[in-house]
Amino acid sequence: LYPNKRVGWDMRAGLRLLCPRRLPAVAATRRLGCRISSARSLPRRFASSSSSAEDRGAPKAAAAPQAGTLLPPFLDECLRGVGQVIFLNSPASGALTLAALVYGDPWLGALAAAGTASATATARVAGLDAAAISAGLYGYNGCLVGCAFAVFLGLPAGSPAAAAAAVGGAALTAPLAAALKPLCGGVP
Repeated sequence: LYPNKRVGWDMRAGLRLLCPRRLPAVAATRRLGCRISSARSLPRRFASSSSSAEDRGAPKAAAAPQAGTLLPPFLDECLRGVGQVIFLNSPASGALTLAALVYGDPWLGALAAAGTASATATARVAGLDAAAISAGLYGYNGCLVGCAFAVFLGLPAGSPAAAAAAVGGAALTAPLAAALKPLCGGVP
């Protein structure tokens, strides 16, 4: 995008700067894999995507089941929560990440799994956004809390106090994330 005094932001003018006189702007966008959209429609699209149904007070829609998974829903949500730590919404990536944590330090992996399960279960019981739960967006904070408590509490591995603190701390992350979500705007 490039500032244009007439229209506002113009993608074609920006592409002409990248490819002056060698390629027409339309051909340049096709070769770059871009799609030119009207500069006037950009603000409307961004404005309409910034407000969700949840912000307007509409009832929450039930989460659609994730396609291609044979796992029980709770296990799928927990593994997706572990995968979200590395920004991957996939139970396979979550399982691989959890296996790597267990391989590196079994206590760390155990508290990460317990934290993820605790946060996901709390989000389900509290009736939070089903689509976000299904995508693992409430479980990943619990995973991080479990990892942090395994490392930074200073309690020995296998300590029931550390496990209880991790489960309790992870359970608090779900309502906290739901309370802070409106402050983040359009960020999930």
